Amino acid sequence: MTEDELIMYSSSILLFVLIAVSFRFKKLFGIINGCIFAVYTAFFLYGLNYLSAGGVALVWWFFLLVFTWAHSIIVGIYLIVKSIKKKQRTTMHKE
Repeated sequence: MTEDELIMYSSSILLFVLIAVSFRFKKLFGIINGCIFAVYTAFFLYGLNYLSAGGVALVWWFFLLVFTWAHSIIVGIYLIVKSIKKKQRTTMHKE
């Protein structure tokens, strides 16, 4: 396994875990993000494996990472906001 594959796989696993955790807050959000993740990952992996002649593989790999990292940030922010709102609701009900 090369370093490029390690970066790509670890980023994808991190996003997959974040999407799995998002099911705890809202299932529809998790399903939609899981579908979006599957579609763009399949598209970019297809391009990386079958359309990478002439050094274009770096472009496919780069865009896969950019989309995965941006998606991870979006899902991470969603989880942070939802957990903060959940803590605020529980503290309001205790008072």
